[in-house]
Amino acid sequence: MCIRDRSRGDRIQMLGAGCMIGFGSVLSGTGGPLLTLASLSFLKLDRPMAPIFQIGMCHAISFPYTIFATLGFYLAGLDVDLGLVVILAVLMSCSIFIGAHLAHLIQPERLKLLVAWVPVSYTHLTLPTKRIV
Repeated sequence: MCIRDRSRGDRIQMLGAGCMIGFGSVLSGTGGPLLTLASLSFLKLDRPMAPIFQIGMCHAISFPYTIFATLGFYLAGLDVDLGLVVILAVLMSCSIFIGAHLAHLIQPERLKLLVAWVPVSYTHLTLPTKRIV
Protein backbone atom coordinates (compact mmCIF):
# COMPACT_ATOMS: atom_id res chain seq x y z
CA MET A 1 0.00 0.00 0.00
CA CYS A 2 1.36 3.36 -1.03
CA ILE A 3 1.48 6.31 1.35
CA ARG A 4 -0.46 8.34 -1.24
CA ASP A 5 -3.39 5.94 -0.77
CA ARG A 6 -3.63 6.88 2.91
CA SER A 7 -5.80 9.64 4.37
CA ARG A 8 -4.28 12.96 5.46
CA GLY A 9 -4.78 11.99 9.11
CA ASP A 10 -2.91 8.72 8.62
CA ARG A 11 -0.03 10.49 6.89
CA ILE A 12 0.27 13.05 9.71
CA GLN A 13 0.27 10.28 12.33
CA MET A 14 2.92 8.33 10.43
CA LEU A 15 5.10 11.42 10.02
CA GLY A 16 4.88 12.13 13.75
CA ALA A 17 5.59 8.50 14.59
CA GLY A 18 8.60 8.49 12.24
CA CYS A 19 10.06 11.56 13.96
CA MET A 20 9.54 10.08 17.42
CA ILE A 21 10.94 6.69 16.38
CA GLY A 22 14.05 8.30 14.88
CA PHE A 23 14.63 10.48 17.94
CA GLY A 24 13.93 7.63 20.38
CA SER A 25 16.18 5.24 18.49
CA VAL A 26 19.09 7.64 18.66
CA LEU A 27 18.61 8.14 22.40
CA SER A 28 18.08 4.48 23.27
CA GLY A 29 20.37 2.80 20.75
CA THR A 30 17.71 0.19 19.97
CA GLY A 31 18.13 0.48 16.21
CA GLY A 32 14.64 1.52 15.20
CA PRO A 33 12.63 -1.68 14.70
CA LEU A 34 11.89 -2.10 18.38
CA LEU A 35 10.28 1.33 18.60
CA THR A 36 8.76 1.08 15.13
CA LEU A 37 6.85 -2.08 15.96
CA ALA A 38 5.42 -0.66 19.16
CA SER A 39 4.48 2.62 17.47
CA LEU A 40 2.72 0.95 14.52
CA SER A 41 0.67 -1.10 16.97
CA PHE A 42 -0.58 1.99 18.81
CA LEU A 43 -1.35 4.28 15.85
CA LYS A 44 -5.07 4.86 15.30
CA LEU A 45 -5.04 4.69 11.51
CA ASP A 46 -8.14 4.77 9.30
CA ARG A 47 -6.89 1.53 7.73
CA PRO A 48 -4.83 -0.37 10.34
CA MET A 49 -1.79 -2.35 9.24
CA ALA A 50 -1.83 -6.11 9.69
CA PRO A 51 0.68 -7.40 12.28
CA ILE A 52 2.50 -9.40 9.62
CA PHE A 53 2.96 -6.24 7.52
CA GLN A 54 4.24 -4.36 10.57
CA ILE A 55 6.86 -7.03 11.28
CA GLY A 56 7.99 -7.10 7.66
CA MET A 57 8.27 -3.33 7.58
CA CYS A 58 10.40 -3.33 10.73
CA HIS A 59 12.83 -5.79 9.17
CA ALA A 60 12.95 -3.75 5.99
CA ILE A 61 13.76 -0.64 8.04
CA SER A 62 16.44 -2.33 10.14
CA PHE A 63 18.65 -3.49 7.29
CA PRO A 64 19.60 -0.09 5.79
CA TYR A 65 19.71 1.39 9.29
CA THR A 66 22.41 -1.06 10.37
CA ILE A 67 24.40 -0.52 7.18
CA PHE A 68 24.54 3.24 7.68
CA ALA A 69 25.20 2.95 11.43
CA THR A 70 28.13 0.61 10.80
CA LEU A 71 29.47 2.85 8.05
CA GLY A 72 29.17 5.85 10.35
CA PHE A 73 31.15 4.15 13.11
CA TYR A 74 33.79 3.02 10.62
CA LEU A 75 34.18 6.50 9.07
CA ALA A 76 34.39 8.03 12.55
CA GLY A 77 37.48 5.92 13.14
CA LEU A 78 35.93 3.58 15.68
CA ASP A 79 37.04 -0.04 15.77
CA VAL A 80 34.60 -2.04 13.60
CA ASP A 81 35.16 -5.76 13.11
CA LEU A 82 34.15 -6.09 9.44
CA GLY A 83 34.28 -9.90 9.61
CA LEU A 84 31.72 -9.88 12.40
CA VAL A 85 29.62 -7.39 10.43
CA VAL A 86 29.48 -9.78 7.46
CA ILE A 87 28.57 -12.76 9.67
CA LEU A 88 25.79 -10.81 11.40
CA ALA A 89 24.47 -9.49 8.07
CA VAL A 90 24.21 -13.02 6.67
CA LEU A 91 22.52 -14.30 9.82
CA MET A 92 20.12 -11.34 9.81
CA SER A 93 19.22 -11.94 6.18
CA CYS A 94 18.53 -15.62 6.84
CA SER A 95 16.46 -14.83 9.92
CA ILE A 96 14.25 -12.48 7.90
CA PHE A 97 13.23 -15.33 5.58
CA ILE A 98 12.75 -17.77 8.45
CA GLY A 99 10.76 -15.22 10.45
CA ALA A 100 8.55 -14.37 7.47
CA HIS A 101 7.78 -18.05 6.96
CA LEU A 102 6.96 -18.58 10.65
CA ALA A 103 4.83 -15.43 10.80
CA HIS A 104 2.61 -16.80 8.04
CA LEU A 105 2.09 -20.01 10.03
CA ILE A 106 0.95 -18.28 13.24
CA GLN A 107 -2.64 -17.10 13.69
CA PRO A 108 -2.91 -13.27 13.47
CA GLU A 109 -4.18 -12.86 17.06
CA ARG A 110 -1.34 -14.96 18.48
CA LEU A 111 1.14 -13.11 16.30
CA LYS A 112 -0.14 -9.81 17.67
CA LEU A 113 0.34 -11.04 21.24
CA LEU A 114 3.84 -12.30 20.46
CA VAL A 115 4.75 -9.00 18.84
CA ALA A 116 3.50 -7.11 21.89
CA TRP A 117 5.75 -9.14 24.21
CA VAL A 118 8.97 -8.85 22.19
CA PRO A 119 9.89 -5.32 23.39
CA VAL A 120 9.07 -6.22 27.01
CA SER A 121 11.16 -9.40 26.86
CA TYR A 122 14.05 -7.64 25.14
CA THR A 123 14.11 -4.91 27.76
CA HIS A 124 13.94 -7.40 30.62
CA LEU A 125 16.72 -9.59 29.23
CA THR A 126 19.10 -6.70 28.54
CA LEU A 127 18.78 -4.92 31.88
CA PRO A 128 21.82 -5.36 34.13
CA THR A 129 21.20 -7.77 36.99
CA LYS A 130 23.72 -6.25 39.38
CA ARG A 131 24.21 -2.65 40.29
CA ILE A 132 27.49 -1.27 39.01
CA VAL A 133 29.10 1.22 41.40
